[in-house]
Amino acid sequence: MARTPHRARRPGTTRLTRRGTVLLVVGGLLVVVGAALSLRDVVGIGAAAVLLVVVSVLRLALERYDRGRGALRVVRRVEPNPTTRGRAAEVTLVVEPVVPTPATRHRLATLDVSEQASRELCTERSLRATVRREPSRLVVTYRLTPARRGVHALGPALAARTDAFGLVRTTRPLGGLASVVVRPRTTPLGTTRHTSAEAGATVSSGAAIASWEDSLVREYVTGDDPRRVHWRSVARRGRLMVRAEEGSGLPPSVVVLDRGLVVEHGPAARVDAGEWAVELAASLAVAMLRSGRPTHLLPSGSATVPTSSSGSAQAVLDSAARVHGATQDEAVTDLVATARALQHQEVRSVVVVAGMVTAEVVTALGRVGATRRTLVLVRPPQSPAEDGVGRLRAHGWHVIRTHPHEAVEQVWTAVHEETP
Repeated sequence: MARTPHRARRPGTTRLTRRGTVLLVVGGLLVVVGAALSLRDVVGIGAAAVLLVVVSVLRLALERYDRGRGALRVVRRVEPNPTTRGRAAEVTLVVEPVVPTPATRHRLATLDVSEQASRELCTERSLRATVRREPSRLVVTYRLTPARRGVHALGPALAARTDAFGLVRTTRPLGGLASVVVRPRTTPLGTTRHTSAEAGATVSSGAAIASWEDSLVREYVTGDDPRRVHWRSVARRGRLMVRAEEGSGLPPSVVVLDRGLVVEHGPAARVDAGEWAVELAASLAVAMLRSGRPTHLLPSGSATVPTSSSGSAQAVLDSAARVHGATQDEAVTDLVATARALQHQEVRSVVVVAGMVTAEVVTALGRVGATRRTLVLVRPPQSPAEDGVGRLRAHGWHVIRTHPHEAVEQVWTAVHEETP
């Protein structure tokens, strides 16, 4: 068994072992005493001891593991990657010679290999790794349980080796870095039917207008993938229907996440509250996707909105994994920029998860055109007049007040309530 450190050790360190230190000190004393007493043999013995230590240091200090005839390579596999916060991932690290020879096999047999992982990937102070030595390779396996959402570094590996006399030990980085994408946890949410203009059928000029669901499906034709059958439409229409191909022209829905809610450093309570907001936005976006609406998750500051009407839960979760926090001033500027981008983009519905709305934000959001517009206020100010909630409602926005760690299911239900 071996331990994998959280933080990278200083690369390329070479140090004397206790045996090497003793030999160097004794050799130096012998040289001094022998020279003082004119004892050439004692001086020679002492000098030989010192020279042996010096040669061992130089030999290991100049040795390279990633180049030359004895080069080694590292293959790292993380499963699953991307993973989810709190979900274990298995890591396999394989060290093997580029060109198998007796010399490289001997070098591999004398190496002690450990792994480095970011603190965000670990829930324990250190990780327990299992090392398996095979004739032509070394395999290190261990388990990660990510504690934080984000994109975190893994590696490089550390290769430690001691010389044949046990005098010097060197530690060098081996291989490159790998990235582990940690997605936020999401709450499974059921589909909620509502009778808004987005979902219900209406009558115009004596003809029924199809609901948004109708534009997502079409009749089955020979050769269609059976996995694309839309059973709800089959039950409603009485004939076989399949989900339409991507690019059908249906405008997407958008969930905007205010980056001002995300706190990367500071008190644990504030950090946890920010992560709850990320998980709330991701859960809402994934639920909207699963209810049949093409949906994108946009961190505030996004100046462009995806034009594709398609969307996927994987894309939503990957976007949420990469969200970084912003200062209060940056957050307001970013939220305004995204609101202005939405003004020029055709979208069916907009859900904004924000911590505060200034007058400038209210003005920008008020001009967003969408069938349904919802603002989820996390940690709202005390006075509705101060945060512009009244003005947003006058613009047709449905405003929901919530707080960190409230049940996501309650927010999801409120999002689907009728706009007053």
